[in-house]
Amino acid sequence: MIRVRCFAKAAEIVGGKYFEFKGDNATVDELKSTLLAEHPEFQDLDVIRVAVNEEYAEGDQVISSEDDVVIIPPVSGG
Repeated sequence: MIRVRCFAKAAEIVGGKYFEFKGDNATVDELKSTLLAEHPEFQDLDVIRVAVNEEYAEGDQVISSEDDVVIIPPVSGG
C-alpha cells in the first residue's frame, strides 16, 4: 500500500490530503490510471504531475510503499 499526498485541487478531488493506493511496485502511469478511474474529475485538469521522492516522475517509473509520492495538479498564481 502506498500513501499518496495530494495538493490543492487534487486534495479536493480525493477528499483529503492523502489517499491509499493499492499498487505497491506499480508505475506512475498505473497510479494515474487508477486516479482517473476512481475520480473522473481528474480528467478536467490539464495535467497531473507526480513526484516521487521530491523529483518529478515519468510514467514508467516504479513506485513502492517506501517512496514519498505526491500528486501535483496544475497551479496558477501571480
